Amino acid sequence: MKVKVGMNKENRHNLRILFVCYGNKCRSPMAEGIAKKILKGIAHVESVGIAAWGSNASEEAIKVMKELFDINISEHKPKDIKNISLNDFDYIVTMDSYIDTYIKKYIRNYHHIELNKIISWNIIDPYGGSIDDYKKCVNIIKNQINDLLKKLEIIS
Repeated sequence: MKVKVGMNKENRHNLRILFVCYGNKCRSPMAEGIAKKILKGIAHVESVGIAAWGSNASEEAIKVMKELFDINISEHKPKDIKNISLNDFDYIVTMDSYIDTYIKKYIRNYHHIELNKIISWNIIDPYGGSIDDYKKCVNIIKNQINDLLKKLEIIS
């Protein structure tokens, strides 16, 4: 699968990636932050939750992202998947099998998205865990993002 990524006057970002987790407080905001840093504006990246709640990312996620990657996600506001158009994205990355099933069974009833647009990961939710749990999680996410971008031939 080869994706041409570039910018034009009509649409700054040709590639659009959405990361989806449960509450949009940990995994997907961390993935969004890392992907934005790696892609440096050559793609549009967002994150949502299937049951988003709260007014910001978790304190642990904010701390780990700043400490490990010098990425500030303190301004992140959780967004619910029901408030966006999935059809606007080229790839929808689900953080675990529950999220994947939810997207494939329920959301696809309302959005006509192709199954090949859904990329399934299996990343354990660190919410409620220790800082070490968050660090393990975010390092797995970083590796998964690098693997995805190599597979899409965006980075080498």
